[in-house]
Amino acid sequence: MDSTRSKGYTAGLMTMLFIVMGLTMLDRNLPLYIGSFIMKDLGLTNTQLGLMATAMGVGWGLSALIFGYFSDRLGRKIVVVPAVIIMSIVSIGTGLAPAFAMLFLARVLMGISEAPAVAILPGVVGEESAPGNNGRNIGWVMSSGALVGSFIAPIVGTALTIAYGWRICFFIIGVPGVIMGLLLWKFMKEPLSTLNLKKGGEKEKFDLKGVLYNKNVWLAAICSAMYTGAQNLFYGFGPLFLIVDKGLDPSLMSWVMGGCGFGNFLWMLITPWISDRIGRRNTLMIFGLLTLILPFSFMYAPSAAVLIPICFIFAFNAGLIPIIVVLVPAESVGPKLMGTAMGLNLLFGEILGGGLWPILGGVVADKYGYRADMWIYMALMASVAVWGFFMTETAPTYLAKKAAKLAAK
Repeated sequence: MDSTRSKGYTAGLMTMLFIVMGLTMLDRNLPLYIGSFIMKDLGLTNTQLGLMATAMGVGWGLSALIFGYFSDRLGRKIVVVPAVIIMSIVSIGTGLAPAFAMLFLARVLMGISEAPAVAILPGVVGEESAPGNNGRNIGWVMSSGALVGSFIAPIVGTALTIAYGWRICFFIIGVPGVIMGLLLWKFMKEPLSTLNLKKGGEKEKFDLKGVLYNKNVWLAAICSAMYTGAQNLFYGFGPLFLIVDKGLDPSLMSWVMGGCGFGNFLWMLITPWISDRIGRRNTLMIFGLLTLILPFSFMYAPSAAVLIPICFIFAFNAGLIPIIVVLVPAESVGPKLMGTAMGLNLLFGEILGGGLWPILGGVVADKYGYRADMWIYMALMASVAVWGFFMTETAPTYLAKKAAKLAAK
């Protein structure tokens, strides 16, 4: 962290990024929760619903790598701030879509504009954080995605959709996003890793091999693909499973999914903090297996009254996002290459996890029902725990404690 940064600046930056991340994930996740309304209005099939998520995923993946690279070469602020403003304006396009073709195009464009924020901003938080607090602070900023995108979105989004139609939701998202983009333009400072680029200082040689030859970067990218695919299946077809297979009405379904969102919010705050202390690798293995509780409960909980508190308590899955997408890639290559490393991570996560698995999930749902997608989710999340086993530990606080113990022997 830059010693000239005040605590007030760091707190203000984290607050602004908390709001931006929440709006980003609100737009990303909302179609998943109100998918049944969109399907009915536009006459979509399950496969087309999966393709809609795929459109977003492909846009995210390609954009994350390209703009992550340019943020390493040109600076963070010049890449991120326009993206935040553009994604807020483009959000309206989803609400205007008259048919599947325009809806598909709108989600591709939204993915392209949203990805730079998700690929770059959490790493900026880590760089501006005091040593040992990067996991906690990144978890705080990214937890907004769970709070707004997974807790508020299903409850408020469903209520608004029932009252006014699904299109109104996407019109509402744009205005606060534009405001936050302008505030970032005014108040955000360029991080140290790219500050010399803005001042015209001597540029260091860009070591792309430092990313491409790093084992952890690729293992995290594989985990990202497995994790993202699992979440797209769970949140894309989980609401439909609750309505069709479990017989819940849309309002009750929204509370179940909202319970998952609130649980994700809490665990996204807690899990990165835990990983600061027990290590990224151990956390991935332990919590990767704990995530299996949620889909198993979806299938076998006897009633919504039992399922809702389970969702509030045991929705562990989102806590892995900061570790997989931000902490392991960034800590493995250092701040000067983190934009490219995180972009590569999201490329794999979105093209394979956000692109391939939703299509397969839609085909599987059409042929075998929504329960089959819950089993695929569990297999994918178990694989995250397995791949995590092969990672090299990167958590600074954990490594420092381990080194101190070895030195004391």
